[in-house]
Amino acid sequence: MFAALIFTNNLLLINQSIDIDYLVYLLFLRPLIYVNFVLPCLDEIKMKSDI
Repeated sequence: MFAALIFTNNLLLINQSIDIDYLVYLLFLRPLIYVNFVLPCLDEIKMKSDI
């Protein structure tokens, strides 16, 4: 998460005209999507491999 913040801060410094919607997507929606969809899938795979 910190890496993403640093990366986007660097992008902002380089390119002031970056789309704010895209920044919001990078910082908030992508982690949410990851937590909501990827982690449950990983948990399911782990449970299947435990059996």
